[in-house]
Amino acid sequence: MGLAGGRVTDPDALGIYRAAGTSAFQRVFAGPVSWLSWTGRGVYACTSQADLGFALGFGDPQSLRVEAQPPFAPFLSLMDVTGPLSCPACLLLFGLLWRRRGGLLLVAALGLAGCADKANDADSNRDDGSDCTGDFDQFEPGMIKQATPGDIAVELKEADPSPPVVQNDNVWVLNLMDTAGNPLTGAEIVATPYMPKHQHGSAEVVVEEQGDGDYRLSPIELMMPGVWEIPIRVTPADGEASETTFRLCIAEL
Repeated sequence: MGLAGGRVTDPDALGIYRAAGTSAFQRVFAGPVSWLSWTGRGVYACTSQADLGFALGFGDPQSLRVEAQPPFAPFLSLMDVTGPLSCPACLLLFGLLWRRRGGLLLVAALGLAGCADKANDADSNRDDGSDCTGDFDQFEPGMIKQATPGDIAVELKEADPSPPVVQNDNVWVLNLMDTAGNPLTGAEIVATPYMPKHQHGSAEVVVEEQGDGDYRLSPIELMMPGVWEIPIRVTPADGEASETTFRLCIAEL
């Protein structure tokens, strides 16, 4: 069905279609999609909360192959949005999402609306996840994790601020060493902060090699308090990828 003056749409035909180098398209995701965008990490789509149980989905490039089913994982459910947030937190969230592609601004608008409707109840009802329950690392300057399977030593050499806090411009310097204790240079590093309790992440971090096994990661966006996971994926210039994860309790400023 469709609106007057528009085109008639078959609800059973809604979804995302992909062709593997030909004009023969095959549906890889079934359901209404109101917005679609992509980055180097994968594809994001605004979906129907009522029909699919989530409002924003994510699919990595491998999961969107024609033969892969299902391709999308829930990225945001409106049922999981807690609050209301205090106005400063809402403004911070809006500022972060403004840097993303347009569809995510819907989430920011919802957050701001919640603040306007229930600002008087914010302090008594907010659940910001700052209890930091579960398994996480105790932050220490110079803490070291082993990235496997390559057994690469990943040292959190510097953190600014130290310890990391809720803000969008945390800066880390990692030092990498191989199994012989030599600085690991020329490696590719990918860091993708993620918050398990709320099932969302932040932007992929920009990495700059500094020399002597040092790599600068900035900005690391940790926009709310609680337990954050920062997976570090290290691919040496002549070897296979290894991975480790820093799990830290991030406190409010």
